[in-house]
Amino acid sequence: MNFQTRKEKIAVLEEENQALQKKIVELERKFAINTLASYKSLSSLEQDLVNTQKKLANCRELISIIENTKFWQLRQHWLKVKTKLGIDRQKSINSYKLRQQCQFQFLFSQEDFIRLCYSSILGREADDKGLEDWLKYFNKNPNPINLIKSFIQSDEFLLKMSYQLKVKKIFGKFNEHRLLITPQYPPKKIEIPNFYYKKNKENLDNLPWISIVTPSFNQAHFIEDTIKSVLQQDYSKLEYIIQDGNSQDNTSKIVKKYSNYLQFNSEPDRGQSNAINKGFANTTGEIMAWLNSDDLLLPGTLFYVAEYFNHHPEVDVIYGHRIIINEHNQEIGRWVLPAHDNHMLQWADYVPQETMFWRRKLWEQVGGYVDESFKFAIDWDLILRFHKINAIFRRLPRFLGAFRVYKQQKTQSSITVGEKEMNILRRQCHGYIPSPLEINKNINRYINRSSFHYQLHSFNKAIWRNVW
Repeated sequence: MNFQTRKEKIAVLEEENQALQKKIVELERKFAINTLASYKSLSSLEQDLVNTQKKLANCRELISIIENTKFWQLRQHWLKVKTKLGIDRQKSINSYKLRQQCQFQFLFSQEDFIRLCYSSILGREADDKGLEDWLKYFNKNPNPINLIKSFIQSDEFLLKMSYQLKVKKIFGKFNEHRLLITPQYPPKKIEIPNFYYKKNKENLDNLPWISIVTPSFNQAHFIEDTIKSVLQQDYSKLEYIIQDGNSQDNTSKIVKKYSNYLQFNSEPDRGQSNAINKGFANTTGEIMAWLNSDDLLLPGTLFYVAEYFNHHPEVDVIYGHRIIINEHNQEIGRWVLPAHDNHMLQWADYVPQETMFWRRKLWEQVGGYVDESFKFAIDWDLILRFHKINAIFRRLPRFLGAFRVYKQQKTQSSITVGEKEMNILRRQCHGYIPSPLEINKNINRYINRSSFHYQLHSFNKAIWRNVW
């Protein structure tokens, strides 16, 4: 290739290079334009989202206002009547034709129609006098809409609504599931009624020995409060054992201050359940319980429990309400439980462990141990084993213990492990792992009853304070 040819080729390549550079510049310009357009589009979408959210909030507010009007009450009751008549709720119907249909086609007589309105709107069957009065009204005003409207405007309906509003105002929302809420309110001083501190009237010689085990590991921050809550019960027939897992903090130093009043064992173990078994192996008391090293017994609990077991020899296991506290011993909630429900036990565990006491003979009947394969659901497994041999449970009408909630707590930090263990127990009960929907369906009644008890407790609290 001669020099001239090479020179021509270089010129061609330079032209191609310039063309490519122009294309690059053009592409960069288009990219910048598209990017700007994208930003503008994104900004526009964000503004649309804000506007839509405002419209949604306004719509919700409007719906709430509409649902509280008499018109909406009238509409709801009219739809209820149409449903019972077998008429499409979405289909409009001539009022006169409806009356004709009810009267002459014998789907409903006038009397039946009025009874239907009574039961749908007033929630009870019509008596003879009321039925007679409404029949006269219906003959004068043959429009079913007017009949329903007159029911809603009647003194009986207004009185009923007024009563329901008063009940709601007093008790609040019954569907607030307090067992599932923590904290329930801002921290405050624990409220204990004065009668909790009263000494028992029964002869101490007749009361049973009580054995309590506290498993512990590196809980120096809380364990002294736990010890005091037990020893300050002043119950002389008490075996109290602290089974420590060779803690490396100040636990040993703290516990030894109370060595004259309790038994302290500190050695390596395989976890909480193993420590519980070791502790109970050294006890002889007729009544048994374990209290975790961050929980508390409330004043008077041991005397109350002992007297109850004495007076109810047929009962095997008892538990009570619980107070929820934080790391500063401040109250942040309460569990106020309904009467014991064996059905609930097979779906979830709402028995407050720190309030539970049982007879030694029952412990021995189920093997005299807690299952060490469980790290989370230790108490629920034991409760189900008690239930399997037909133990009799009672929920006592008193707050017996305080359950501590804090960030480093085992119960909070072991949720994944806990779910697996709870599913193991549910499989044992039902032969399969039920879905969350099925679990909620089966515990919902118990939860609602607990919510009612909580609201009742809150309502009476002001009255009780005058006695406390």
